[in-house]
Amino acid sequence: LYLSAVGTSAVALVVVTLTGGCASTKEKVQPTVLRVHAEAASSSAFTKKIKVFQTSSVELVVDESPLLTEMDVEKATVMEVLGGHALAIKFNQRGRWLLDSHTSLNVGRHLAVFVQYGSEPVKAQWLAAPLIARRISDGVMLFTPDAEPEAVEMIAKGLGEKPKKKKDGDW
Repeated sequence: LYLSAVGTSAVALVVVTLTGGCASTKEKVQPTVLRVHAEAASSSAFTKKIKVFQTSSVELVVDESPLLTEMDVEKATVMEVLGGHALAIKFNQRGRWLLDSHTSLNVGRHLAVFVQYGSEPVKAQWLAAPLIARRISDGVMLFTPDAEPEAVEMIAKGLGEKPKKKKDGDW
């Protein structure tokens, strides 16, 4: 098979045009940063005080280090519930194990959910502080977020987007 220089350029132009057209129609979703912190038993050098909820704030003392992050998320779904909406976060195997072990030992305490989402400007907030009522062994954390439905949708979509791994030499 023989392609002339003009034929090769035309094929390249068609390929560039087709791939460029597809990329522009796809909506860019910004990854969501998720940090789930455990309520601490007492204040120490490894804890911090936070305020959750915009309207009637609740103060909690939580561990500085997060228990779970967006890297532990398998899937996030917005659900319609009586009186509003809820966010269901399904964790991967590591996340399920951590959630199971932590909730089985800390019934009666809270988890504090922090998110950073969107772009230009990026929004960051304490989203919820669900009470641990029972052991969560199925790896699904369901809670009512302190955010508008559009924001919760954006958060859920962003949790489906995994951050890109950096190449060697990138900062």
